[in-house]
Amino acid sequence: MAAREATDTVNVTDGTESHEVGTSALESLVRSYHGQLVGLAYVLTGSSSDAEDLVSQAYLSAWPALASGAVISPLPYLKAAVVNRASNWRRHRFHERMEAMRAASEPEPLIEQPPSLEERDLLWPAVLRLPMPQRQVVVLRYLEGYSERECATVLGIPVGTVKSRGARALRSLHEALSESERP
Repeated sequence: MAAREATDTVNVTDGTESHEVGTSALESLVRSYHGQLVGLAYVLTGSSSDAEDLVSQAYLSAWPALASGAVISPLPYLKAAVVNRASNWRRHRFHERMEAMRAASEPEPLIEQPPSLEERDLLWPAVLRLPMPQRQVVVLRYLEGYSERECATVLGIPVGTVKSRGARALRSLHEALSESERP
């Protein structure tokens, strides 16, 4: 059986129009449906550049099925491809925003420079003297770099409890360090 050449054509119909599947078939589909598809994608994304990108991706993903003649109605098939691409796009954007929010909620360092060995020798015993719930928050928040929300999830407590335990722990550490500096 000979391979089909690029100049071969197959008629594909969507019920109202017939399109040739071959070298000019994609051009024909784009001319016929591009405006409708971009409009749909724009409504889903709110961005004309993102809409154009999604439609281009939809053409690429749908083309094998369209070119093989497996699709009888190209417009609904392409619209479904655009909707699916928009769902993937939205999920991807959501994860990007969550990462940005997580990065923005990173805890501020307690001090601008790392503590000296002497300061660490004073600080660590004070951390060990904290009640366990406060110590857990200090370790997760400031040593492990977790956000307040992440600490709350790990510890199974509300975010407000993480904040209050953290504040009490920092106050206790400050007092302990202030006492050790007195003669």
